Amino acid sequence: MTDDDSLGGGQELVVRPVGPGEQLQDKPTWEQRIRESLRGIIATWLLLILTWLAVAPVVGLFGHVAPTEDIVKVVQLVLTPVVGLVGAVTGFYYGVQAKSG
Repeated sequence: MTDDDSLGGGQELVVRPVGPGEQLQDKPTWEQRIRESLRGIIATWLLLILTWLAVAPVVGLFGHVAPTEDIVKVVQLVLTPVVGLVGAVTGFYYGVQAKSG
Protein backbone atom coordinates (compact mmCIF):
# COMPACT_ATOMS: atom_id res chain seq x y z
CA MET A 1 0.00 0.00 0.00
CA THR A 2 1.42 3.37 -1.01
CA ASP A 3 0.89 6.79 0.52
CA ASP A 4 -1.40 7.72 -2.38
CA ASP A 5 -3.72 4.81 -1.58
CA SER A 6 -4.10 5.85 2.05
CA LEU A 7 -5.31 9.32 0.99
CA GLY A 8 -8.18 7.96 -1.04
CA GLY A 9 -7.19 7.41 -4.63
CA GLY A 10 -4.34 9.80 -5.21
CA GLN A 11 -5.82 12.93 -3.62
CA GLU A 12 -3.27 15.35 -2.31
CA LEU A 13 -3.47 16.28 1.37
CA VAL A 14 -2.88 19.99 1.92
CA VAL A 15 -2.03 21.12 5.43
CA ARG A 16 -1.54 24.76 6.25
CA PRO A 17 -0.92 26.32 9.62
CA VAL A 18 -3.53 28.52 11.22
CA GLY A 19 -2.25 32.07 11.28
CA PRO A 20 -2.71 34.66 13.98
CA GLY A 21 -6.30 35.77 14.35
CA GLU A 22 -7.63 32.71 12.51
CA GLN A 23 -9.62 29.95 14.09
CA LEU A 24 -10.33 26.44 12.97
CA GLN A 25 -13.89 26.13 11.73
CA ASP A 26 -15.48 23.00 13.11
CA LYS A 27 -18.83 21.81 11.86
CA PRO A 28 -21.43 22.03 14.61
CA THR A 29 -22.43 18.74 16.15
CA TRP A 30 -26.04 17.66 16.38
CA GLU A 31 -26.06 18.64 20.06
CA GLN A 32 -24.93 22.17 19.20
CA ARG A 33 -27.55 22.46 16.46
CA ILE A 34 -30.31 21.29 18.82
CA ARG A 35 -29.09 23.62 21.59
CA GLU A 36 -29.11 26.61 19.22
CA SER A 37 -32.57 25.68 17.92
CA LEU A 38 -33.95 25.45 21.45
CA ARG A 39 -32.38 28.77 22.39
CA GLY A 40 -34.04 30.35 19.39
CA ILE A 41 -37.40 28.79 20.26
CA ILE A 42 -37.19 30.01 23.87
CA ALA A 43 -36.20 33.51 22.76
CA THR A 44 -39.08 33.60 20.26
CA TRP A 45 -41.63 32.47 22.84
CA LEU A 46 -40.43 35.02 25.36
CA LEU A 47 -40.73 37.79 22.78
CA LEU A 48 -44.25 36.62 21.94
CA ILE A 49 -45.19 36.61 25.65
CA LEU A 50 -43.74 40.10 26.03
CA THR A 51 -45.70 41.32 23.01
CA TRP A 52 -48.90 39.81 24.39
CA LEU A 53 -48.28 41.36 27.81
CA ALA A 54 -47.75 44.75 26.18
CA VAL A 55 -50.83 44.57 23.93
CA ALA A 56 -53.34 43.01 26.37
CA PRO A 57 -53.43 45.96 28.81
CA VAL A 58 -53.97 48.41 25.97
CA VAL A 59 -56.87 46.33 24.69
CA GLY A 60 -58.21 46.13 28.24
CA LEU A 61 -58.03 49.89 28.66
CA PHE A 62 -59.76 50.71 25.39
CA GLY A 63 -62.27 47.88 25.70
CA HIS A 64 -63.12 48.79 29.29
CA VAL A 65 -62.66 45.14 30.27
CA ALA A 66 -61.20 45.87 33.69
CA PRO A 67 -60.77 48.93 35.89
CA THR A 68 -57.67 50.98 35.14
CA GLU A 69 -56.22 50.43 38.60
CA ASP A 70 -56.36 46.64 38.18
CA ILE A 71 -54.66 46.80 34.79
CA VAL A 72 -51.89 49.02 36.18
CA LYS A 73 -51.32 46.60 39.08
CA VAL A 74 -51.09 43.61 36.75
CA VAL A 75 -48.70 45.42 34.42
CA GLN A 76 -46.46 46.44 37.31
CA LEU A 77 -46.53 42.93 38.79
CA VAL A 78 -46.08 40.86 35.63
CA LEU A 79 -44.60 43.00 32.87
CA THR A 80 -41.55 44.29 34.75
CA PRO A 81 -39.99 40.87 35.50
CA VAL A 82 -40.84 39.58 32.02
CA VAL A 83 -39.06 42.54 30.41
CA GLY A 84 -35.98 41.78 32.52
CA LEU A 85 -36.15 38.09 31.63
CA VAL A 86 -36.55 38.78 27.93
CA GLY A 87 -33.65 41.22 28.02
CA ALA A 88 -31.38 38.70 29.73
CA VAL A 89 -32.33 35.84 27.43
CA THR A 90 -32.05 37.80 24.19
CA GLY A 91 -28.76 39.35 25.33
CA PHE A 92 -27.38 35.90 26.09
CA TYR A 93 -28.74 34.39 22.86
CA TYR A 94 -27.41 37.10 20.57
CA GLY A 95 -24.18 37.38 22.57
CA VAL A 96 -23.51 33.69 21.97
CA GLN A 97 -24.41 34.11 18.30
CA ALA A 98 -21.99 37.02 17.88
CA LYS A 99 -19.23 35.17 19.69
CA SER A 100 -19.60 31.97 17.66
CA GLY A 101 -20.39 33.62 14.33
